[in-house]
Amino acid sequence: MPASWWRNNKDRKSDKAKTAGRKARSKFFRFLHVEHLEDRTLLSTGVWQGGGGTTNWTDPSNWQGGLVPNAIGDIAKFTGIFGGPQTVVVNAGITVGEIDFGTTVNVLIQGSGVNVLTLQKGAGNAVLDVGASVANTGTA
Repeated sequence: MPASWWRNNKDRKSDKAKTAGRKARSKFFRFLHVEHLEDRTLLSTGVWQGGGGTTNWTDPSNWQGGLVPNAIGDIAKFTGIFGGPQTVVVNAGITVGEIDFGTTVNVLIQGSGVNVLTLQKGAGNAVLDVGASVANTGTA
């Protein structure tokens, strides 16, 4: 047999070995690519369930479901039926886009030291809604 036949046959065998691994992978993985997505922040609504006396804004037990509003555009609702006046201490830097009041009791939001409460909405104007009724209890 001529040497050229042996070389050609040897090349075919090595080609088969190379493609065997590729055949095992599905077309899905050959064409898979990753696309960069934009950043998204989901706004949340925190509903104050309060506590007795003076309590901290950042305490999750004061908010329904432990959801403490503290991001641009978040909503803080003080619209429930409380047993007495509520004093909320801003014990950290807090930012929300909307604060809704709609309860028959007094709600005092009080700063502590250098901590401030900032109203800032991502797009549009921040909202401070002072309602006179408890029609919207803010419960989920």
